[in-house]
Amino acid sequence: MLVAKRLVVLLLDGDCPGEVRRLGIHAAILRPITTCLLQGLGVSPGMRILDVGCGAGDVTMLAADLVDESGAVVGIDRSEAAILAARARAGTRRKTSAF
Repeated sequence: MLVAKRLVVLLLDGDCPGEVRRLGIHAAILRPITTCLLQGLGVSPGMRILDVGCGAGDVTMLAADLVDESGAVVGIDRSEAAILAARARAGTRRKTSAF
C-alpha cells in the first residue's frame, strides 16, 4: 500500500527529475487523440481557455493552435519546472499561449 501511494505521488510531482520529459513523451503519443478530443469539445477560433495543471504545456499549445490568433490560451501549473519548460517550448510559437 505504501509503495502504491509513493508511486502516485511520484507520477503527480512535476518537480521530480524526468517528469517533464515523461509528460512530453506521453503527449507526443496522445497528440492525435487529444486534438480530436479538443475539437469534439468545440474548441475553435476566438475562444479563451484556461488550462489548469498544464504541465509542460502540450495540451495548452494544441488548444492554442485551435483557437488561432483571434483567441488565447493560458496554462498554469504548481510546478515551476513544468512552467519553465512550457515557456521555453512556447518561446518560438506565436503568442496565443502564455504560461
